[in-house]
Amino acid sequence: NVTVNGPGILINQTTLDLTSDTINADVLNSGTLLVFYYNSINGTLTTTSTSIIHLEGNGSYGTSQLTVANGFTNNGLIELTDVDAGYGAYLYVTTGTLTNATGATISSLSGAGGPRYIDAEITNEGTITVDQSLTIENSGTTFTSTAGTIDVAAGNVLTISSGTTVLASATVLSGPGTGTMDLAGTHTLEL
Repeated sequence: NVTVNGPGILINQTTLDLTSDTINADVLNSGTLLVFYYNSINGTLTTTSTSIIHLEGNGSYGTSQLTVANGFTNNGLIELTDVDAGYGAYLYVTTGTLTNATGATISSLSGAGGPRYIDAEITNEGTITVDQSLTIENSGTTFTSTAGTIDVAAGNVLTISSGTTVLASATVLSGPGTGTMDLAGTHTLEL
């Protein structure tokens, strides 16, 4: 329940736990950002290739949620998971685009089976792995994955609900019978 204000930059080089916190300053994450309960970053979020953003739902704090006010580039790893059934992980990007850079990964980890959800306009140039079903909601925006990889593990579903266009001409590793991409509504899908 902490509020951190600017104008300086909050630099995380090791591990920073966010538990019901609001950061109204710019954040440079080159370490591990552990996210529990409801949190927000209202400044600019910058990540490095060594950065990890780990959202984890659990029985102590419930659902894990991170709301980022401005689009950012993931240069490292974003993990959505839970350790107690029924709790999930939610990532919201309010304005702008979440870019998953070349060499970066967004992972929906199997965990205890709770929901995994991203609400953002996404450009995927890296890898999106789905080991637990994942919903990407980005009403009125575009999901683009023209240079990256989408890997949906057996028995899981990647649901993309986009308001305008889904472009997924990337490598899709789900393969016949091993995973599903579920495109809600009317979209353009290029494979």
